[in-house]
Amino acid sequence: MSSQASTDTDGHRDEPPVVVKAVSRSHLDELQAEARYHRERLELYRAKAYGPRPTSDTRLRELERMDRGAASRLRRAQQPPTPAD
Repeated sequence: MSSQASTDTDGHRDEPPVVVKAVSRSHLDELQAEARYHRERLELYRAKAYGPRPTSDTRLRELERMDRGAASRLRRAQQPPTPAD
């Protein structure tokens, strides 16, 4: 059997199921700190945009992207582990 995902008759790829593993407490703490850091950086930059100093839309989008990524990693880590088939 191939390790790559196959393609069904509609042309959609059949993705293998995602297995969520248990995360150690220290790793979860790191992910929480990372998510908090990126959330706070984004909030500070948004506040800066209201002031007289110039801000960049590109930098704002980059901070939003990093915040979403960190929040997504944290959510995934907080999910209960799923058994592998």
